[in-house]
Amino acid sequence: MKVVAAVIRSSEGLILITQRGKGMIFEGKWEFPGGKIKNGEGHKEALKREIKEELTLDISVGDTTFEWKHEYPFGIIDFIAFNSEILEGKLTLVEHMDAKWVKASELKNYDWVPADNSLVDHLTGMY
Repeated sequence: MKVVAAVIRSSEGLILITQRGKGMIFEGKWEFPGGKIKNGEGHKEALKREIKEELTLDISVGDTTFEWKHEYPFGIIDFIAFNSEILEGKLTLVEHMDAKWVKASELKNYDWVPADNSLVDHLTGMY
């Protein structure tokens, strides 16, 4: 399975994180917004679609910031994260129960879905 994630930064350098909603696998854990790539869809196109569907935001997708794999009991997921910025829209939680803007140095303070810990490690090592 291929998954894309957005590292959305504010003009102040804060990073947007989201908390998985009720009934979702890993309910209540934090993650970077994003989702699965559909057949025939490009990485950036998929990320823009997922953010629009889940947060009602239009984003610009920049460079790749990190790529990694995570093995769950149900299979291996290939992840790619992109630096992103909000172009327009009002943040609306469609699937998530919460969202926060946090400093990179604060990322380790949250209970993450297992796969996103690699990206947290990468981002906290960068700053």
